Amino acid sequence: MVQAIFDTPLFAEVQNDRISWMMERNGWYTVKTGYKVAMMELLHTDRFHVEGAWQRIWKVNSPHKARNLLWRICRGCVPTHL
Repeated sequence: MVQAIFDTPLFAEVQNDRISWMMERNGWYTVKTGYKVAMMELLHTDRFHVEGAWQRIWKVNSPHKARNLLWRICRGCVPTHL
């Protein structure tokens, strides 16, 4: 049975298969594009979405480290040592 399948003639246009990464024009996978796709997937999920006007924090006229600390406090991600 298997041999009958292998003996079935193919169309003349059929070429050998190859692995292709559709996120690149040339079809080659790179870590850069893999990372980019992974980050886009993470950012577009509701898992990390928090309601609020987060962009307003970055527009406050204060030092960047103060805005970063405020953002971390609001997001609940301030690194602490117990």
